[in-house]
Amino acid sequence: MDLLRDSLLEMYESEPHIGNLIFLDVETTGLEKTAKLIEIGAIGVIFDGVECKLETFEALINPGFPITAKITEITKITQSMLDEQGGSDNKYAEFVEWIKKINPKHFVAHNAKFDSSKLYYNLDRVGFSPIKDLPTWDWICTLEMSRRLLKDAKANNLGALSEYFKFANRAAHRA
Repeated sequence: MDLLRDSLLEMYESEPHIGNLIFLDVETTGLEKTAKLIEIGAIGVIFDGVECKLETFEALINPGFPITAKITEITKITQSMLDEQGGSDNKYAEFVEWIKKINPKHFVAHNAKFDSSKLYYNLDRVGFSPIKDLPTWDWICTLEMSRRLLKDAKANNLGALSEYFKFANRAAHRA
């Protein structure tokens, strides 16, 4: 955690206009447009110009129907893990309140187009309008950044980038 905090402080010193950030990852029931979220993982970075503070949000979300064996194979999230979560609407409400507390200027995601579309679809589906109920966010896509900046990387997926940066990622495909 200290390495992350130090890296963020260094980033803010070079780019002080960034403002509060939320790093977001989601896991879903599939790739289709109407896929439901089954996990949200987020780190909020609050920077007041002097101190950098990190807040986390983690939630498994029961989509209301059984997930496929393929999704369990990819994510290691089981149906019983989701069944223990009860209803999902309260998880979305908790997440919206958490977002409001962080008040981010930007969201950061690897493949932001995917994560943002799934987040917006699911928030809208349960009654939260990202445009009406929440401020508009700019999205920063680390997938696009890696394609543009890391020409010598073997690939731009998180596994390849973890290897490129010599970072042990023991929980790939988990938000």
